[in-house]
Amino acid sequence: MKKYRTRKAFLESIGFIGDSGNSTWSVCVDHVNKCVFAGIDSRNDNQSLIIGKAWKYRKGTSEKPVEKKKDGTYPINGNYTKAKQCIDYVENDNYKIRAYRFIKSEAKYSEPFEAVLIKKHDGWHVVNINCTSSDFFEWEDKADLINVYEPKKNNLPVKKITEVIERYERDLHVVAFVKKCAQGKCELCGCTPFIKYSTGKAYLEVHHVKNLADGGSDTITNTVALCPNCHKEIHFGINASSLNEELYAKISRLVREE
Repeated sequence: MKKYRTRKAFLESIGFIGDSGNSTWSVCVDHVNKCVFAGIDSRNDNQSLIIGKAWKYRKGTSEKPVEKKKDGTYPINGNYTKAKQCIDYVENDNYKIRAYRFIKSEAKYSEPFEAVLIKKHDGWHVVNINCTSSDFFEWEDKADLINVYEPKKNNLPVKKITEVIERYERDLHVVAFVKKCAQGKCELCGCTPFIKYSTGKAYLEVHHVKNLADGGSDTITNTVALCPNCHKEIHFGINASSLNEELYAKISRLVREE
């Protein structure tokens, strides 16, 4: 960690452009670079909370809740509102998020890292995008949370990774884009599956219409988002072939591969 005179000086040193806002708050948005910067006041790598839902009605940054207003409601912490507006850019407008650790009492800051935003029951967390720990999220959860852009349409060679079993290394951006197209609904039956606890999003699985093992491509023209029931049926059910044909008929982005 390196010491800086102010948080503004630290943010400017890492390329932030915009209003850093209240120096006691740790989340701010850079509209020029479409990026949100979020700080965690801790050296502990296991701590990842940047906005707690309980902070909404706290007095300033203290643990003490504010008193009720005369009408019986609680005033909302203005810093919470500003921070939540920044998070909305990540959740709704595909802004990237970069996180850093700092120690306020020592005015020290770490190098920023590219992160994914995770919404949990207690608030919003940031985790290093290169993290592989299942304590935070499973592999496909990561695709739900990364910033989405349309992947290149060229079919890059699909790599294999040998662990205890052999699986294909897939393009997370293909997974993310297809899930975004599905808008939380199964692209075969149209149902809305259960909401997954770790991401707050509908649980969809990405299916290759022509299997990778059969030479299918890992592209958006060969993948669909399915609920778990349809995904299992299309792999193991007696109607698997006709269900794949139904997908070709229903989804215009699909291209039949020989």
